[in-house]
Amino acid sequence: MPRGMPFWSAMRLSPGTRDALTSIGKTPGEIGQDINAVHLKLERKLEREADTFDLGPGSVGVFNSRIVGFGRVDDWCPPMAERSEADLVESLVNGFLAERDARSIVELHPGLRDVIVSWIREAAHVRSWTRVDKFANLAAPLRVPGLGGVLQEILDSDAVGFNKEDLVEILGEIHALDAVPCLFRVVERSVGEDAPAYWLCQKVISSLGEIGTPEALGRIRQMTAAPWPDVVRWHAAVELRIEEELGFDEDRMLG
Repeated sequence: MPRGMPFWSAMRLSPGTRDALTSIGKTPGEIGQDINAVHLKLERKLEREADTFDLGPGSVGVFNSRIVGFGRVDDWCPPMAERSEADLVESLVNGFLAERDARSIVELHPGLRDVIVSWIREAAHVRSWTRVDKFANLAAPLRVPGLGGVLQEILDSDAVGFNKEDLVEILGEIHALDAVPCLFRVVERSVGEDAPAYWLCQKVISSLGEIGTPEALGRIRQMTAAPWPDVVRWHAAVELRIEEELGFDEDRMLG
C-alpha cells in the first residue's frame, strides 16, 4: 500500500466517542459522524502497521474492538441524490460503447444530448482527461452536434496528458468534415515525437481517410512525399492504395 494513502476507519458509535477523539486533537474535518458510526480519516503508512490514532495506553484495544471496516476514501461515495447528473452518467460509461449502449444511457438521462458537449469542455478545462474520454466515447455513437468542435478545441490547445489518438479516431468516426485542418496540424506538430511506429500519425491518416473529402485525401497525399518519414509515407500511400503506383517497398520503408 503506498505511503500516505488516505483511508477511512468506521467505528461503532458510543457515547463520548466524538468528544474523546476531539480531546486528542482530532479536528472536525477529520471526524465525520452519523447515526451509526464515527468515520475517522487517517494516513495508513503500511498495510500491517497498527493504527493507534494517538490514543493513550489502554484505549487502543477498546477503540480497535469497535472498528467495523476500512476503505478507500473514493469508496465512500456521496448518496446518489447528492451526485451531479454528469457524475451519474460518467459512472455508466466503461470502455467502448456501441450505439445501442449509448442510447440506453440516453434513455436514463433524456437531456444528455444537450449538455454532454459542455461537460466535455468543462472536464477539459480542469484537465479531467478520463472524464473527457468517457464523455467523448459516449457522444460519438450518438453523433451529438458540437462534438467535433470541442474535440478540435482540445487538440489545438496546449494541454498535455490527454489521449490524442482517441480524439483523433473519434473525429474520423463521426466524419467531422471541418476537422481536416486540425488533424493535419496535429500530425505536423507530433511527427517529430511519434517515432518509431508513428501511431498518432497513423491514426490521423486513418481518420482523414474516413472523412474522405478531397481536402482530406489531398492531405494524405502530401504525407506520401518527402520529407515525411518513410513509415508515415508508407501508411499514407496504403490508405490511398497508391503504394505500387509510387513504387514503395514495404520492407525498405518499414524496416
